[in-house]
Amino acid sequence: MSKQYGIGVLLVNTENGNIRVERSARFNRTAVLRRKRGLRSIREGIEAFSKDQIGGSKGGETMTSYKYTLNSIKKCLREELRKYEYKNDGWMTVDQILESCETYYAKPRTSVMQILRFDDNKTWCESRKVGRVCYFRYKETLRKGKI
Repeated sequence: MSKQYGIGVLLVNTENGNIRVERSARFNRTAVLRRKRGLRSIREGIEAFSKDQIGGSKGGETMTSYKYTLNSIKKCLREELRKYEYKNDGWMTVDQILESCETYYAKPRTSVMQILRFDDNKTWCESRKVGRVCYFRYKETLRKGKI
């Protein structure tokens, strides 16, 4: 079983204190890949927004990549509603949102559409479809403080 999961086995002789490696552990290869990319320390790979995070904090307190993306999308939609840069009453396409928001997704266009259509986000985001194009905007009721 330990061989199947790559668990290493050390045998310790308690009489004389000798330690023998019975089976070497199979480690994750991420450390090797990190070295190939030129990253030495794990600290170099930490996102800027998570440097001040406390590990093991309660749910909702930790800033994750998803939460960071969602906050930047909210900010973008709120600003668009305020200034109407695209001259369409605050409505923005996913492509327009992605022009001003960073995401961590491999396929950002489809992922952002899924985020904005998710039921929990309907409290702050409106959506409509005109032809084959989906538009999203920050709800005006939240902007004016009605909710």
